[in-house]
Amino acid sequence: MQTRNYEDQLKATHQAESSNRGKSQFLANMSYELRTPFNAMLGMLSLLDKTQLDPQQQDLIETTKNSAEHLLRLLNDILEVSALEAGQLNIHSEPVDMAALLQDVFRLMRCMANQKNLAFYLEGDVHTPQWVATAPTRVRQILYKLLSNAIQYTESGSIHIEARVKLHDKRMHWTIDVKDTGIGMSAETMHGLFQHMPSGDMGLNRSGLGLEISRALARLMGGDLTVTSRLGHGSCFCFELVMLQAAPPKPQASPLVPILVAHQPIRSDLQPQEPLQVLVAEDHPINRKVVGMLLQTMGHQVTFAEDGLKALDLARSQDFDVVLMDIHMPEMDGLTSTRHIRELPTPRSQVPIVALTADVMNDAEQRAMDAGMNAFLAKPLRKAQLEAVLGRACKRQPLL
Repeated sequence: MQTRNYEDQLKATHQAESSNRGKSQFLANMSYELRTPFNAMLGMLSLLDKTQLDPQQQDLIETTKNSAEHLLRLLNDILEVSALEAGQLNIHSEPVDMAALLQDVFRLMRCMANQKNLAFYLEGDVHTPQWVATAPTRVRQILYKLLSNAIQYTESGSIHIEARVKLHDKRMHWTIDVKDTGIGMSAETMHGLFQHMPSGDMGLNRSGLGLEISRALARLMGGDLTVTSRLGHGSCFCFELVMLQAAPPKPQASPLVPILVAHQPIRSDLQPQEPLQVLVAEDHPINRKVVGMLLQTMGHQVTFAEDGLKALDLARSQDFDVVLMDIHMPEMDGLTSTRHIRELPTPRSQVPIVALTADVMNDAEQRAMDAGMNAFLAKPLRKAQLEAVLGRACKRQPLL
């Protein structure tokens, strides 16, 4: 009897693992297929927005863009929740100056607060370096979510970020409160706030799917995310983290430094200052059209390759300032093409290569970095993201 029970349990485990693999592959395929038309739609809308439009046309374009952006955020949230449930969302820790990170987040989000004439404050232990081991991309993702919500649901008054840190047994205990004077929430709304389908007044729910992800990420990093609020009296989200102390990283000697831009606003001060010779490796004709038009409006010269093999041949015979490389292409994929480019004689082997792909699952970013790419841009492509990367490339700076 024991043997049969063990065999039944083993069979059930194998079936569950097979089901999870099938689910992950389905989500990866759906994500890839959906991001391709999103890239064309948002790219063309962005270009159309720069043309001469009357007020009604401008309003229609803006409404369409907002709707497309909302659908994309939902897609990203669904993928993250699925990855969390499958245990496939990895947390990569590295030395991080938390004080500098908080100051950077504050500077980036201050523009949004200023647009609504909200007072915006950063207070606490943020004036001296505080090096810890954590995942900076995920910390930023949580803070951006909390601050975006605070700004969205506050029409007047102020938003405070209060950061406090205590040292205990070489561990840094951080408490980061995001307080607003906004509309607040009822007890019923707060009860379902971190669930897939928030309960309570849906007009006052604060994007429960995104908050569920934020809390799950906080807990994966050894912390938590909680909330206190009163309807009509604002809210306070408390983001707690417990992290090991870390030494500052040594300066990087290599000029090839990666940039990951999936979860953060893009700095607008990194603008290209000179025309670049850009090689675009992309097999989809509509994507080639979108990227080509974006680059041309920025004043750059564009050469196209329809697959990774042609990209390699062009990179071998011509000098380019930067390569935008799709990952999934016929003949030769972008990862293989990148590896071969890195084997070319210097200086052509050192050309900055940026992954430009609709594949955002299954460790796509890490695989791109391992292949020798310097940056990762997920489709749909934003002009501001492209400008940030090319602005560094044209100044011959690391792609930070």
